Amino acid sequence: MKKKENKKNLATEFPNIFRFIPEELHLKKLLKKKETCYFLSGASAILSLVLICALMVSSVSLYNNLSSFSRLTNSRQQIKGDINFWQSILEKYDGYKDAYFQRALLEYKLGEYAQAKQDNSKALLLDPNFTDAQNLQKLLAGN
Repeated sequence: MKKKENKKNLATEFPNIFRFIPEELHLKKLLKKKETCYFLSGASAILSLVLICALMVSSVSLYNNLSSFSRLTNSRQQIKGDINFWQSILEKYDGYKDAYFQRALLEYKLGEYAQAKQDNSKALLLDPNFTDAQNLQKLLAGN
């Protein structure tokens, strides 16, 4: 009898922490978890595809911008080389109007308008009827 009484006392002192879960309820919860997992995995796949597409578009844009920058840099280097060529011609032949005009035209292409005006003025001093220099002077007057 004492043992039974001890078991009853223990049962009242320590409640049972285990609970019974019916099998149907447990299966329903598992199915809901699987549906949620399928939804989350589908949503993450769509999000991944969108991010990959955005990355591809921005990489193509970056490539195009770098290509344009490279072409512009090469063009500027070519123009600067041409300016140096005409400078060497002017060092040999000081009164050569075409050299002043060509250098002015190249400086205009680079956006160095003040220097272009000076060289164009020298070309017009050497030949006031130089029509190409007159046309360039009209363009430079606008800048």
